[in-house]
Amino acid sequence: MASAPEQAPPVPAAPKRIPAGLQKGRELLGAGQFQEALDAWRAALQAMNPRQRLELIGSYKDIEAAIAVVGRIEDLDGVFIVEQAHRGQTRWRVGLLSSPLHREGDLEIAAARLGRDDFSSATPAQLLKTAGKPAAAPLPAEAPVARVEVVRPPNPPKALPPLPLGMANFDELAARLVGALEQHRYREAALTAQDLRTHFPQKTEAWLWSGKAELGLGNFREAEAHLQRATDMAPHLAEAWLLRAIAAQEQGQDPQALVMLAEAHRLRPEDPDILFNIAYSAARVGDIDKAGQHYRQFLDKTARQPRFEAQRRHAEQWLRQIR
Repeated sequence: MASAPEQAPPVPAAPKRIPAGLQKGRELLGAGQFQEALDAWRAALQAMNPRQRLELIGSYKDIEAAIAVVGRIEDLDGVFIVEQAHRGQTRWRVGLLSSPLHREGDLEIAAARLGRDDFSSATPAQLLKTAGKPAAAPLPAEAPVARVEVVRPPNPPKALPPLPLGMANFDELAARLVGALEQHRYREAALTAQDLRTHFPQKTEAWLWSGKAELGLGNFREAEAHLQRATDMAPHLAEAWLLRAIAAQEQGQDPQALVMLAEAHRLRPEDPDILFNIAYSAARVGDIDKAGQHYRQFLDKTARQPRFEAQRRHAEQWLRQIR
């Protein structure tokens, strides 16, 4: 009887080839040398294949917002920031390079930490064409910061005209706003939210949805102001406390985020999103025991739930690293 043919051993994945300039930019940013980091990142982009695929994480009006986002994924060695001029205004675009063999893993980690996965693609040629001068064509819309599942009213009307003062209907405005949030049209959502706050300032939803819209635009301070109003009006609203915490995380304020997450956890102790964010911020401030405890609770709560697959991989990887 012939013996079974020997199977060839699996070929290990090739290591990522990350341009030295990207790594240098991360080091300079960590040392507080922001302009030098920008220069290093730009040089790295110039040295790349002009058709190299990049993933764009977001576009931000404030340097602090871009740095806060990079801080959440700084261990992914392909991260970078590029400064651009867009319609007379300076924008900071956060991007990520990953080789084809590793792209999925890095993007899953970024999606888990940022709470979204709707990144857009670009190339160095596209980015450098508009860098440092007004863009010839509109850039892709700002990427959202946090994706939050919301309940959409049945059969919401679309493309309604603005309602004059005194004639606004809460249900119509709410339907338009929630529809825009679901489809990640955050500029439209922010404008509709302004109408809703003007006509119905007594409604908690007006402030909660306003906060979501500003989070989606990367305006974390504005989001915090609206969400604080929501928690002042409805202290029992766990979702508002969670979103406030995300706004704080995006600004690098993890101690404050943990305070807000503690209140959200008190109100909804079984919520996996809250457990994951507690673990994430605890790890960032160096509270390893707390982070480990909440990552394990998160894993227990999300077994066989596909929506949390990427977050589960991140939690499992983090727990393996501390063993």
